[in-house]
Amino acid sequence: MDFTLFYDPEERETVKDVILPNLEDAIINHHPLQDFPGDIQDDDPVLFFASDEQVKDLLPKLSKGKRLISALPHPDARELCTGWGIDYKLEKAIEHLKNQPDPIEIDVLYNNERPVFNTLVIGHAFQLVTARKNGGKSIFSRLKTLFSRFSRLRPFGITVHYKEDKQLTTAVSGVVLVQHGKSTLLSRLMLQSSFVNDGMMHAILISPRSVTGLMLFAIRSWWDEKKLPPYAGHIKTNRMRLECDEAFEFAEDGNSLSSKSLAGVAIAVALVPPLAVAGIGLGWWNGEIFFGAGLLLLTNLGGMVLAGAITFLFLGFSPFRLAKQGLIIASISVVLLSIPLGLGFYRMVYEDNIIETVESYSFNETVELKDVKVSKFNPLTISVRIVSDHNLSTAEIDEIKSALEGKLGKDISLEVNATVKR
Repeated sequence: MDFTLFYDPEERETVKDVILPNLEDAIINHHPLQDFPGDIQDDDPVLFFASDEQVKDLLPKLSKGKRLISALPHPDARELCTGWGIDYKLEKAIEHLKNQPDPIEIDVLYNNERPVFNTLVIGHAFQLVTARKNGGKSIFSRLKTLFSRFSRLRPFGITVHYKEDKQLTTAVSGVVLVQHGKSTLLSRLMLQSSFVNDGMMHAILISPRSVTGLMLFAIRSWWDEKKLPPYAGHIKTNRMRLECDEAFEFAEDGNSLSSKSLAGVAIAVALVPPLAVAGIGLGWWNGEIFFGAGLLLLTNLGGMVLAGAITFLFLGFSPFRLAKQGLIIASISVVLLSIPLGLGFYRMVYEDNIIETVESYSFNETVELKDVKVSKFNPLTISVRIVSDHNLSTAEIDEIKSALEGKLGKDISLEVNATVKR
């Protein structure tokens, strides 16, 4: 078989020292992942040596129709190896590939257009129950994690749409979706006969009567894999859509995510307050309040989108080449918003300097300038309360105005509120 190898550039030494020497007759070309082309022919066999996330980013470009794809066990591709039945040891996997077994057809499970190699688990507490046996942790460590997760166990309502027109509305504490029975401990208990190429996936809905019963099952399942709890249901279908009115936690191939909650917090904290103020400004027909709050709303929205995109990019949920257009649009929006923000900041600093200059002016010991405000900038109009021990004459006010114009270096209009102090 003549494969084209695409590999993680960080594993270049392994490719050079181990893979290529042992598969020189099977690999005709090899490239790092950044050189992955977008126009590979359908009949070109592809071999991956990459992490779970890297393969997930590239697989949608290859999985249209039938295609010969194979993979070698990358250090960060445990879920891929489990789902596709690849040996975890590189030497054994190479030996198996050298023997050139007949290819077998396998299905690919997708969640929101993204491949899932092993499991999709809804409900944070069930990540331990559905984990592979012998996860490398001690019994004490697993028990500690088990109790901490079950302490947060809460049921939630969910509607399951499956097959063509079937629907199920129920309350569950967790849902486990797998492609075949070897994926998880729970699926091994329930799915005695399942296949990777039957075009079906399996959903196990879990709704325990009590936390205690679920904990006893989880502990017993470490040595007894023959009994299924009575509170678990099974749906076998080729397509499924889940609907829920509230946020829930889920894990895709071991990567914990959260549905809706991040966006909800961001909207509540960053968008609702300026939106409310903009509504008040509109009700009062106050353009300054309306446009100021509107600018803050757009600024928070642009910053939230940009920060969220960068965060998810670094977390590996999307490669840069796919997120590039969104990042460019968000960045341009933030730059454009920076212009009025910069002008507003300059105006605020300018106003503060004027107020500080006026307040520091000392006409004489009997006159004080208080409550200084800038009413307008063009022409510059200053409102001030003058406190003195006598009624100020027009000549004295003109003298104060002239002195302030000299300190500020420009003509001003002065609005005076005179106060006599006895």
